Formats: sequence, structure tokens, C-alpha cells
Amino acid sequence: RQSGFSAPDNITFDSNGDLWTVTDMSSGSMNKGVFTPFAHEAEDGADTIRWITAQDWCAGEVGMFGRSYSGLLQWHTAGEGPPGLAAIAPMFSGADVLHGWLAPQGVLEWGFAVLWSIRHLAPDLLARDGQPLHGLLDMIDDIDEVLFERPGDDRLDRMRERLPFLDDWLDPRRRDDVLAAHAPDPARIDVPVLLIAGWFDLFLSGCLDSYARLGRETARELVIGPWAHGGTGPGVFPERDFGVR
Repeated sequence: RQSGFSAPDNITFDSNGDLWTVTDMSSGSMNKGVFTPFAHEAEDGADTIRWITAQDWCAGEVGMFGRSYSGLLQWHTAGEGPPGLAAIAPMFSGADVLHGWLAPQGVLEWGFAVLWSIRHLAPDLLARDGQPLHGLLDMIDDIDEVLFERPGDDRLDRMRERLPFLDDWLDPRRRDDVLAAHAPDPARIDVPVLLIAGWFDLFLSGCLDSYARLGRETARELVIGPWAHGGTGPGVFPERDFGVR
């Protein structure tokens, strides 16, 4: 069953007698420290699985689910092969952040990288420092102007001070070195994989590539529906209307 956030809901888990946990990223909104996207997900995910399976309320097997960044986290965790991980169900994300997220054709998707960073990463960083968010909201409203970095508009330069990884992504050599080092090999994943993708999702090609690269012996299933990245809600798009059922 799906909740409004396009993920299995806790009522379903509770009624089946299952236990579930919600995990925040290292140095994410509920943690403190310097957060660098994609850098520590593999080891942090594996550590989390080890911690869960060591608890007396755990039967020894853990499955993972989640979409977008949470989907990427599952690929990276499975690539570490932690004992107790029984299956993963990534949604709207493949395993390779370089070619599946930021540079699918070898060229950085600068618009996506900046907008995603200021919408999903910067608010938490500003809030930690007790700084207001109105300037960030103005940047989102004026995203086209911000991306062009017109003379006299230094808003993106100031934001880069809080998001230093943007400079790594902009430099092709640094980007490839930094991000390729964190890409798991799907062929080495040996737990069952349920991959959910959307025909209108910007990460579809990365999902298909990761699915195709899974090992021959790995149990897998691929589900693709009329969905965009926001979830499995009504399939209504400018060119297509698939209805709400």
C-alpha cells in the first residue's frame, strides 16, 4: 500500500507485525557535521544494517525501501554486502550518481545540480546556523537568473560557500574522480532487487542501466509506470493523461 509520499506506510508494516526504522543521512537534518552528498552513504548504510541486526528486536534480516536519494542509498548499501541485508527496493534512482544523476550524457546538468542543492540541501544548512531562508526562496523564484550568473548577481557565489561540493561537480576531472569513487557495481549486488521507475522520471536512464548491469544470478524485478520523480500519484502530464487509477 502507498501513502501520500509514495512509500509503504507504517500501518501496513504494523498490521503485518513488521518492524520498521527511518534512517537519516549522516550529517543530515537530524545529525550534526559537514554533509557531502554521496560521499559516505555506502559505509553509513552498511553500519546501519549491522546496528539493526544486532538489536534483540530484529530477527536478523532487513529490507530497504525508499525513493530518490533514499533509493541511491540502498544501491550503495547493497554494494557493501552487509550481513543481514535481505533485499532492496529502490525507487526512482539507479546506482550511478555520476551518469544516472548529475551528468547522464557526460555533461553536468548544471540546472538540476544547483536547483536540487539549494532546494534540498541549503535550507538545512542555513537553519543550523540560525539564518533566515528568505534569500534562499528568492533564489528559487529567480532560478533562471541565478543559473546564468549575470554580472552583479553574486547570490550563487555566496551559496557556494555553504555548498562547496558544487565546485567539485563543475570541474569535470574533479567531478569524475569524486563521484566515480562512490559508484557501486550492480553486478556485485547479490540480494534481490525490486526497482521501481517512471517513464517521465529524469533518472529513468540511470535506473535502466543499473537494472541491466545486475548480476545474472541476482533475483530482480523492474516496474515502470506513468510517473515522474515526485511519486506514483496521478499520471497527469502535459502530453499524457493516464487518469488517477
